[in-house]
Amino acid sequence: MKKIKTIWRLVDGKAGHDKQSLALVENLKNQARCKIFNINIQNLESPFLALIFKKYNLDKGLIKPDIAIGAGHKTHLYLLAICLLYTSDAADE
Repeated sequence: MKKIKTIWRLVDGKAGHDKQSLALVENLKNQARCKIFNINIQNLESPFLALIFKKYNLDKGLIKPDIAIGAGHKTHLYLLAICLLYTSDAADE
């Protein structure tokens, strides 16, 4: 049995970006078993602070991501920080 992929979908509150990242997640779900976590970047601390202190203060129930997905330029630094902190793959629309 294949491992279930954990995907963090970073959301910035913009409808167009939400549709882009959601379409990508839906396609991934058609290809493999996935567990999706939607994370609003407005609720996250600065990606710079996360890199300096080498951690994000995230909900306890979050599983380390295999893939992090975001759309829009505001998600770029968050994706980079997550990728460096959790060594996941990142996808940006």
